[in-house]
Amino acid sequence: MVKNLINKVALPLMYAGVILLIALFIFDLTKYSVLLFLALIIELSGTAFYIYNLKKKSKY
Repeated sequence: MVKNLINKVALPLMYAGVILLIALFIFDLTKYSVLLFLALIIELSGTAFYIYNLKKKSKY
Protein backbone atom coordinates (compact mmCIF):
# COMPACT_ATOMS: atom_id res chain seq x y z
CA MET A 1 0.00 0.00 0.00
CA VAL A 2 2.84 2.41 0.80
CA LYS A 3 4.50 1.80 -2.58
CA ASN A 4 1.22 2.45 -4.35
CA LEU A 5 0.85 5.70 -2.41
CA ILE A 6 4.40 6.76 -3.28
CA ASN A 7 3.68 6.12 -6.97
CA LYS A 8 0.67 8.43 -6.91
CA VAL A 9 2.08 11.19 -4.69
CA ALA A 10 5.41 12.03 -6.33
CA LEU A 11 4.38 14.48 -9.05
CA PRO A 12 1.53 16.12 -7.08
CA LEU A 13 4.01 16.87 -4.27
CA MET A 14 6.35 18.59 -6.70
CA TYR A 15 3.47 20.57 -8.21
CA ALA A 16 2.21 21.55 -4.75
CA GLY A 17 5.67 22.80 -3.77
CA VAL A 18 5.96 24.92 -6.90
CA ILE A 19 2.44 26.33 -6.47
CA LEU A 20 3.22 27.15 -2.84
CA LEU A 21 6.41 28.98 -3.85
CA ILE A 22 4.56 30.94 -6.52
CA ALA A 23 1.84 31.88 -4.03
CA LEU A 24 4.45 32.98 -1.48
CA PHE A 25 6.09 35.28 -4.02
CA ILE A 26 2.78 36.65 -5.32
CA PHE A 27 1.50 37.51 -1.84
CA ASP A 28 4.95 38.74 -0.71
CA LEU A 29 5.30 36.23 2.10
CA THR A 30 8.97 35.55 1.43
CA LYS A 31 10.01 37.07 4.75
CA TYR A 32 8.69 33.95 6.51
CA SER A 33 11.49 31.45 6.10
CA VAL A 34 9.42 28.63 7.62
CA LEU A 35 7.00 28.76 4.68
CA LEU A 36 9.86 28.81 2.17
CA PHE A 37 11.46 25.86 3.95
CA LEU A 38 8.14 23.99 3.88
CA ALA A 39 7.85 24.52 0.11
CA LEU A 40 11.43 23.30 -0.31
CA ILE A 41 10.77 20.16 1.75
CA ILE A 42 7.61 19.41 -0.23
CA GLU A 43 9.46 19.77 -3.54
CA LEU A 44 12.45 17.71 -2.43
CA SER A 45 10.28 14.90 -1.11
CA GLY A 46 8.31 14.83 -4.36
CA THR A 47 11.56 14.72 -6.32
CA ALA A 48 12.92 11.92 -4.15
CA PHE A 49 9.75 9.87 -4.57
CA TYR A 50 9.81 10.45 -8.34
CA ILE A 51 13.45 9.34 -8.63
CA TYR A 52 12.69 6.32 -6.43
CA ASN A 53 9.87 5.35 -8.81
CA LEU A 54 12.10 5.74 -11.86
CA LYS A 55 14.81 3.57 -10.36
CA LYS A 56 12.31 0.89 -9.32
CA LYS A 57 10.83 0.72 -12.84
CA SER A 58 14.23 0.66 -14.54
CA LYS A 59 15.79 -2.64 -15.57
CA TYR A 60 19.27 -1.49 -14.61
